[in-house]
Amino acid sequence: MHRFIGLAIVTTSLLSGCSDHEFAELIDPNPGAAPRILVEPADLSFGVVAEGAEEIRQFTISNTGNTTLHVDGIRLTGDAGFTILSYGLDFELEPLADDPTNVRVIDMAFTPAPGADLSVGLATVFSDDETNPEAPVTLEGLAPAPFLVVSPDPHDFGEEWVSIGCDQDQALTLTNEGLEDLVITDLAYLDTSGLMDVTQQPTLPLTLAPGQSSEVNVNFDAWTAGSSTGTLSVTSNDPRGVVDAVQYGEATHAGTYTEAFVQPDEMPVDILFAIDQSCSMDARLTNLQANFGTFIDTIDDVTSDWRIGVATNDDGCFNSGIIDSGTAGYFNGAVVAGSGGSYTEKLFNVASNSLTAGCNAGFMRPGALLHIVFVSDEYEQGSLTANNMMNNAISAKGTAGLVKMSTIGCPASGCGIADGTIGEYLDAVNIGGGVRLDITSSSWGAQVEDLASASLTGLGRFELQNLADPGARMTVTVNGSASSDWYYDAGSNSILFDTPPPAGASIEVTYRIVLSCN
Repeated sequence: MHRFIGLAIVTTSLLSGCSDHEFAELIDPNPGAAPRILVEPADLSFGVVAEGAEEIRQFTISNTGNTTLHVDGIRLTGDAGFTILSYGLDFELEPLADDPTNVRVIDMAFTPAPGADLSVGLATVFSDDETNPEAPVTLEGLAPAPFLVVSPDPHDFGEEWVSIGCDQDQALTLTNEGLEDLVITDLAYLDTSGLMDVTQQPTLPLTLAPGQSSEVNVNFDAWTAGSSTGTLSVTSNDPRGVVDAVQYGEATHAGTYTEAFVQPDEMPVDILFAIDQSCSMDARLTNLQANFGTFIDTIDDVTSDWRIGVATNDDGCFNSGIIDSGTAGYFNGAVVAGSGGSYTEKLFNVASNSLTAGCNAGFMRPGALLHIVFVSDEYEQGSLTANNMMNNAISAKGTAGLVKMSTIGCPASGCGIADGTIGEYLDAVNIGGGVRLDITSSSWGAQVEDLASASLTGLGRFELQNLADPGARMTVTVNGSASSDWYYDAGSNSILFDTPPPAGASIEVTYRIVLSCN
């Protein structure tokens, strides 16, 4: 009860002791009154302005509230080139409801900065509007600069089978979408796997007027498995500097294939001897004749399906026809020293003529290894090179994988001639994958065994039905066991054994398939 009495006394005292003035200070006669800033437009674009010129635009500030708005200033940020032209940026604005003309106009200027194409900025108006104390105006201006667009970017070639001759092309269009001439000074291409490359491009430097285009051709050649990313980098006077465009591609194998073969009982080999018939060869040929039986015996250990032709004359015709296992006397009657001829020491000419001469018809057989042996104690004195000789042999045979070349010639020192002068015969051995034997050696028996072995290497040859990817893993088994005694010859798409598998052996080859579009 005492508390209520006290409250009544206090209340009465307050009411009786307050003047009219004191009461007005305690009660807001205009509740909800506040300034509200309005900045228009919120985005200010100056358009395209030439270098050195000035463009002026305005935005306005007004007060949509119901009390006085106090503007404290305007802050400018962003790229160079924008300027506030108006003065007196600390001011008051009464509500528009009281005076519709009470609007402050702010003048802004834009002059492009040197080298800039697009300039952006921000003019922030500070006021006592509690809900929006910082009102932004975005600023944008363009200079008449070039602008490079590369399309399509990115480009995806997609997934392609590993193939030969199945490449794809994609034209990349370079367009100047700017307002000044675009000058392209460099085009560079970087690829992660070597599957992509630029195959056609314009001559540099290239100038493109606004709206003009040019093309660069990118090629995707899925010659081996793997993913690839290519990047075309274009350097120009576009203010951005280097502009990149990216291409993607994935090369995958069409599949894995296994082929089965059986080593035949008799493997064919055709051996051509091109022999120098100068007088200095008399003693050399005697040694060759005396040891030829060893040569034949070594071959017979592997196959009896051999043929031999001996050519000494300019026309390339064999001296004793085609010699085989049924020929009596074998080699002895085929070599006659001192017969002469203009090609006596030009064995590449003799051998080339021999391969195409009608008199030797039937000598070269399909699927047989062709082994050409040059026998001379001089250097090759004709105009043909070892490469010419190899090309002639491949042309006559039909495939590089079945051609081999060897020489029985002078050693590094001997015969009275320098080693370098018989370089063409050495090149023939290197190109043809044969052997080089010493014509001055006293160990002819061992030499002809080496020559016979060289004639047999490659008889274990198995041509694949599908094109194989030489960069992918291949496995070969002989009678069910893994073998490492082989190699892949891309020229003939064949598996060749260093030592022929035994007759009747079962061979399986597993490889990745490459498609061919040629």
